Amino acid sequence: MAVFRAGSIVIGACCVLFGVGAAQGGDDPELRVFFEQLRGRGLFSVAEGYALHRLADPQLNAEIRSDVVIELARTLADHAFLAAGDEQADLFARAEQLLVDELGRSPPPERPALLEGQRTVVLGLRAESRCWPARTFADEASLLQQALDTLKPAIDELKHQEARVAAWNTAASRPTRMTPAEVRGWLAEIRWWLARLLLWRAELTTGQNRSSDILDAEAAARRVAGDDDDLSVTARVMLASCQRLRGDPARAAEMLKALETADPPPSAVAADAIAVERVRLALDQQRPDDAVQAAVSYRSRTQRWPGELAWWQLAGLIQLRNIAAERQGADLAQEFQSAGEQLVARADQQLGGVWGQRCRQLWELAENARKNGPELDRLLRAGRSARTAQRWTEAETAYRAALRLARDRANDDARMEAGWGLASVFLQQSRWDDASAEFATLARELKEHPQASSASLMSAYALARRFDRSPTPEHRAALFADLDRHLAAWPSDSTTGEGWLMRARLLEREGRFADAARSFLKVPVDHPQHEDCIALAARCFLQAVAGNPAEAGVTAEVALSELAEPLAALKSDGPGWTVSQAEFAIQAARLWLAVEPPRYARAAALLATFQEARPVADLTAVQRSRWDLLKAEAVPVQIVALAGEGRGSAAEALATQWDSAPPDKLLTLMKTLVEVRQSVRAELQPRLTSLLLKTIERVADARKTVPPERRREWDLALVDAHLASGQFHRASRVLEDLVRANPQDLELARLAVKLLADVKTPEADAVRELTWSRQEATSKPGSSDWIAARLGRIEAMLDSGQTPEAGKLFKVTALLYRRQSPPELQQKFDALEGRLKAEP
Repeated sequence: MAVFRAGSIVIGACCVLFGVGAAQGGDDPELRVFFEQLRGRGLFSVAEGYALHRLADPQLNAEIRSDVVIELARTLADHAFLAAGDEQADLFARAEQLLVDELGRSPPPERPALLEGQRTVVLGLRAESRCWPARTFADEASLLQQALDTLKPAIDELKHQEARVAAWNTAASRPTRMTPAEVRGWLAEIRWWLARLLLWRAELTTGQNRSSDILDAEAAARRVAGDDDDLSVTARVMLASCQRLRGDPARAAEMLKALETADPPPSAVAADAIAVERVRLALDQQRPDDAVQAAVSYRSRTQRWPGELAWWQLAGLIQLRNIAAERQGADLAQEFQSAGEQLVARADQQLGGVWGQRCRQLWELAENARKNGPELDRLLRAGRSARTAQRWTEAETAYRAALRLARDRANDDARMEAGWGLASVFLQQSRWDDASAEFATLARELKEHPQASSASLMSAYALARRFDRSPTPEHRAALFADLDRHLAAWPSDSTTGEGWLMRARLLEREGRFADAARSFLKVPVDHPQHEDCIALAARCFLQAVAGNPAEAGVTAEVALSELAEPLAALKSDGPGWTVSQAEFAIQAARLWLAVEPPRYARAAALLATFQEARPVADLTAVQRSRWDLLKAEAVPVQIVALAGEGRGSAAEALATQWDSAPPDKLLTLMKTLVEVRQSVRAELQPRLTSLLLKTIERVADARKTVPPERRREWDLALVDAHLASGQFHRASRVLEDLVRANPQDLELARLAVKLLADVKTPEADAVRELTWSRQEATSKPGSSDWIAARLGRIEAMLDSGQTPEAGKLFKVTALLYRRQSPPELQQKFDALEGRLKAEP
């Protein structure tokens, strides 16, 4: 049998049922050995892939199918036991569901007992995986409760299974397709796991229930311990554990000695379990030197190092180091310190996975206790535990106490941890002022600490969250002052890029596009979003151009000079372009078209370079889709550049190539045409309008093939295109259909009014009146929204020539609601009254 892919004794032991009972059922031993070897080397994905490949064969023999399902479930469960977090939960769930599905198949599977037995293994491994964090972080009440909450239903289920399977003592009571040997094997597996989980609960708890769990574990283990196979021998090791927990180390040592000297000698699985129990026995007797020596000797003698043994060996080294430090044996303490560091490094290298992680967690806990002292370490752990459990008041109390103690002892690391934890509690409670103040204090008073700059940035982050909730001028000023202070204090720090990025986004949100662009450009080259920021800077410069038509040419010229360096880096023969570089190239080309006079040749050359460029090799599927859409987005800009350069035939040829483009690319082409057309020179407008009209027709046809949930997006894009090309009646008709189809959508109604604000046609008037009527019908009578909708409706009626009706409705509305309306609506009343008086 293969042993410890990461030193897991429990995984090795739980294979026993399937190594003995399965063989009696006539399974394929070569198949089992093959999977055990893959799992033993940690090749879980290979084992899983092979099993799925076999199960996909419709001609697979029924017995072999059951064997493969069992091996796949065992692979998933073993992998889960050595994983952590969401990955662990997903693997356990997949293993359980696989077995449930197989047991529910029709016709019934060939190996129901073995499938049920593997479900027992999954149940046990899932429960035990929750116990290890509670053992490592012994003071974390939330982890202890999670472990106990997992153990209780698992133990109850195992007791239920034991009673049910133990009753199958005759052929009449035994389920069909199960042999007596299979039933005995399954029952032994249930009892083995029951004993193990009861021992776990006894170790994690105290009081009368603990004694009861030890008795029950002993009873379950005795029923398994009658033979010489691995399951029986490891059950006898659990009997020794019961004696240790009872406080009878002599009896426990005697039992372990008998197991070690047995004839035949114990297998690797059993010997590993014995070695771990012997180390634990020495630690319980306060003999860490003997514990460490036993672990070292076992590894030297067997050339095996189970992960659990490594963990307890490290626990012994930590005890030895602490004892030496307490007795002022500095040199000896340093020797144990070095030995512990070497063991952790070796565990990472040789064991890896969850055992390497558990050893490192244990060592870091001990290191924190050594550096901080027991009282400060206790307070910090209490704060972490309470914060994890979202007990905010308790966490705040613990962190404040830790902060005071760390300050008294001039322990900057502990002070940073306690202050950071306290500020994080404030963030979780939306106490933005308190959070910012605490982070700022840490940054100011611990300026030389490695985390000081991060604390400074977090101060600004807290103020940004406050500004999001309450965007007052005072909050804005405080936020920008804090950001500027951070950037001045740490001009070349790892947090500098995040600071500039935060500042740029705030400026962009305020509509200060040129300033936002310059902040984006200050994000350092080594920042992971540097290329994105260049594209964002170009986009902001374009928005600055559009926002000030009178200075558009000058603004574009300045923008291109500031973008000169990234522009020079755009070459088609490089290693490949990113999506961000492609977006930047299109924005830069549009800036070339915006200068006075437009640089058509520069824009055309840049876009030709983009069209020739290939993307980087590691694009994701989403990025690949975006790359293809950017190719479409570049076409209208390229057409304008070619036409402006005097290459009309090339522009027409490029437009014709897109006649059969896919729907999404056609939509992108039309949107970009609408956007570009607004800023091109008058002599190019007719050519662009003609191309836009053709594209609108193609998009309108393609819309019929679009899924219903996306048609609104397409319809609004068509409205924009109709308005841009002067087709006001068609825009009004599309909007009217949308409003009628979505009578409760106030956002759509407001958008319709906004889009048609400058359109003076009978169709637009009808849409406006319909829209305002719908808003009025869905608002509370007398509310500000209702009054605004009523006044909008009156205005629409005036626009469409319904003056008498509008006048009557205005008089009633003014009489009932004018005085109670807010100032902006009072102004609307005044404007309508003046207009009505001016009507003939």
